[in-house]
Amino acid sequence: GKRSRETSVNAPTGAAYRAAAAAAAKTEASRPEEAPQPQALQEDDAELRALRERRLRELKDKQNEKLENLHKGHGKYEEIVQDEFLREVLKSKRVLCHFYHDEFEDCKIMDHHLGLLAPRHVETRFLKLNAAK
Repeated sequence: GKRSRETSVNAPTGAAYRAAAAAAAKTEASRPEEAPQPQALQEDDAELRALRERRLRELKDKQNEKLENLHKGHGKYEEIVQDEFLREVLKSKRVLCHFYHDEFEDCKIMDHHLGLLAPRHVETRFLKLNAAK
């Protein structure tokens, strides 16, 4: 069979379609572009500047907190004794203390995983205390 080809003036290749497309393009081109108002640009600049300054301050605070935490012993998984517990726990905002027993296999598994997590989460102090002592 032969393929039928649309030849009417209303088809996308027809004269009416081309005329309508040309008219639409002409209308778009004749629209005056709205020039940005200087006042609005200044307000946007001020808002962006304030946002940038706030974000920079947040990043600096976060970095300072990280350095402070590292100085307190964060980033390491350390063993403490009972007498050090209160002093060490009160030094930091976030502390995870594993009370372990040498004879429990689950404690050894937990100990291994906490050792892996400590360097990755310097926002938290990781401690362990032998519960048998």
